[in-house]
Amino acid sequence: MERAPRMLGLRRPAPGRVVHVTARSERETLVNSSVRQPHSTAAKLALLLALVAVPAAASAGLVRPASLIGQTVTFHVLYEDNETTDMVEVTGKPEISCPGNFEACQYLNAPKLQTIDIGANSVTYRYTGPGAIFDDVSPNAFYIEGLNLPKPIAGVELHTNIPGLTPANVSFTATTVTVNMSGLTVPGPRSYFRLVLQTRL
Repeated sequence: MERAPRMLGLRRPAPGRVVHVTARSERETLVNSSVRQPHSTAAKLALLLALVAVPAAASAGLVRPASLIGQTVTFHVLYEDNETTDMVEVTGKPEISCPGNFEACQYLNAPKLQTIDIGANSVTYRYTGPGAIFDDVSPNAFYIEGLNLPKPIAGVELHTNIPGLTPANVSFTATTVTVNMSGLTVPGPRSYFRLVLQTRL
């Protein structure tokens, strides 16, 4: 099959199984992982729900914070030694759409639609099209900064139907979130992840 350059390749994934990774606490802005998570056809339609980077005993003290609407945040694609930068105002609608004129589209370059939507307290990535694969390089990640909520980010809830995308792929600081996409398959026709940001009471 045709392979799009650099970030996404349009080729059929190998069969396998989904590996679920236990959530862990991290305070870092970059995840470097060269491990590809195998997956099965059945798992492509599964909904994975996990609480990221919050010890189970403390999770009850987390809340969804006030809105990011109207704020300016910065979205980066980190690809090997390269980095893109797009500053966008949070509107409640997709702020970045590829193909398009955003810097991120240099790497979000599969021919079908990809969007980044930063909501009141969430970050959502959507891919609409045939199956594609993120290049297995390090880093190959989304990095969002300027998530200035009234209180520091204390947890991130992950919702996704992307096989192999687990809490281990996500890290955060008080105002940033990083998602490691290296080697992951977006099987289509509608693949997504949604990160729900949480703060302490």
